[in-house]
Amino acid sequence: MKIKTLTNAQMRIITEKAKPEPKLFLNKYFTRTHLSKTDKIHIEELPDGGRRLAPRVHPRLPGRPVGTSGSDVKSFSPTYLKLNTPIDPGGIDTTTDIDPYSVLYEEDMMVRHANSRANITKEHVSRIDRTWEYMAAMATCNSYVDTEYLGNPAERVFFGRDSALTITLAPSAYWDLGGASLIDPISEFKRAMADVQGGGIAKYMLVGSKVARIIRKSAFNGELKELMDARYGTDGTRLVRGLPDDEPISYLGNISNMLDVYEYTGVFEDVANDGSFQTIKPIEDNEIVITAADIGGIKAFGRIKDLAANYNTIPVFGRNLINEGDPQTESIVHQSAPIMVPAYPNRTLKAKVLAD
Repeated sequence: MKIKTLTNAQMRIITEKAKPEPKLFLNKYFTRTHLSKTDKIHIEELPDGGRRLAPRVHPRLPGRPVGTSGSDVKSFSPTYLKLNTPIDPGGIDTTTDIDPYSVLYEEDMMVRHANSRANITKEHVSRIDRTWEYMAAMATCNSYVDTEYLGNPAERVFFGRDSALTITLAPSAYWDLGGASLIDPISEFKRAMADVQGGGIAKYMLVGSKVARIIRKSAFNGELKELMDARYGTDGTRLVRGLPDDEPISYLGNISNMLDVYEYTGVFEDVANDGSFQTIKPIEDNEIVITAADIGGIKAFGRIKDLAANYNTIPVFGRNLINEGDPQTESIVHQSAPIMVPAYPNRTLKAKVLAD
């Protein structure tokens, strides 16, 4: 039987079916989607929801418009992801422990070929989704993302978080010192986020592993003993509800019914354009990140630069193609042009509260 490449419509179906499990930042913070018509992402700044008052005028004067004046259009450059993997059905072995005699069966090469296509698609979509999650985590925690990719100069896109919301405590105020208060700085952090323009009410606190140990000790026999309820989340468990068990986040408790605290240990591995390997932690072991419930997270996408996609904007574009040459080969290709944008960057705060 002659092998036929999958059509773009068929690739779209299997790409959608390969959608990975939910991720923390993508599913809880970045719930909106924006499809740009150009190579740039143009997003009109959202109104400061729930904080601005109605305009006051004399009753004989005309009313003032709201929501349409003084708008600010922000532009961002997305990164570009392209995965191109050749199909090698000869390398697929479907023998299982459940049916050890399957090794004796004559397996159809077309079955191996279909499995190879499926496995490549699952791996591509998983890596793309992991990259989206990394960008969403960096945008939330650091208010910037790096859009470096092969053939393009490195660029760091900043989202404009107020400098007052990136904090490093003095060594004399580190949380692991004897007699150090946790409640006082947390209250100050909450107030700082509420006071800046475009800020919000703190709802969640994500902490690194070293900070989590300090909080557990304090909840057991320290300052947080009477203030932290670790039995269940009154409302904050919604941050982890629906996530798979292997997500790198665990619930620690609720402080004074005002702030839900989680330990976050997410790690991402990346290879830079120069070939160097790096391990990236959006939240270091000695850091905390405080967020509002809604930071206006937007999953934004630029155009796919491929005629096969008609240069349309598609979150993930998949293609199955034949590479002419000697030997002739077949590939699965997936492309995406993402950037994760927090519309309300001042609804997040990051603080270093322990020594390195």
